[in-house]
Amino acid sequence: MAANLLDGLARDVATGGTAELDAASRLEALLGVPHEEDVNVELCRLIESGVLDERSPELMRHLRETVLDRLAIEQPTYEAYRRERPA
Repeated sequence: MAANLLDGLARDVATGGTAELDAASRLEALLGVPHEEDVNVELCRLIESGVLDERSPELMRHLRETVLDRLAIEQPTYEAYRRERPA
């Protein structure tokens, strides 16, 4: 278990924070607010109010890419991830 944790941390460091920067850029574009604002709170507010939902292509693209980026770090051998992003 500790080895898996260390492997995940190493992959996270190796990406240089690229996944987080990409997510921040997508959120800025989606919400039209600078990243200095609390974009996750704004995203939640828009989803809760129904302004954004599963019919919002930009939202779905952001969520999909965010999940795939996290899987690349935490579970790169996960079969569904490997189908979506072959090596």
